[in-house]
Amino acid sequence: MLSALADAKTPDGALMALAATSALELVDDEDRQRIYFDTIRAALPVAARALLEDHVIDIANYKFKSDFAREFIRQGRKEGRQEGRVAALREAIQVVLAARGESPSGSVSARLEACIDPARLTHWLEDLAHGGSVSELTGDDPPSRAGRSAPAD
Repeated sequence: MLSALADAKTPDGALMALAATSALELVDDEDRQRIYFDTIRAALPVAARALLEDHVIDIANYKFKSDFAREFIRQGRKEGRQEGRVAALREAIQVVLAARGESPSGSVSARLEACIDPARLTHWLEDLAHGGSVSELTGDDPPSRAGRSAPAD
């Protein structure tokens, strides 16, 4: 790795980087592999980086071997889906408000952006779709219709 860093900007820099990154397969710790790869990549000029990236594993299609990595990827995807649901619900609330010709106040907008609970956002959206008031979003609890209790944030 040190040779790859020392020679990064020389004519042989890309070849040294390829050799060093190939040797990373011998490193047992996957986090350390990523750190080393990132360090080598960052030291290279743009053209050498492109050459290196053309020869490394296609990370999008790589099947991780360790349970740790697979769990890490699974958790990241789960968090990404959750964030996507929250963003979609926020957008849906904005669409309902726009269709009704309403614009949320600063405090309502701040509360809407601060909420990360899909159940609460769904509750707000349903209440707005059934004629609830946008000002009710600023209360401690979302507006509730008969027979429904407010979910916790």
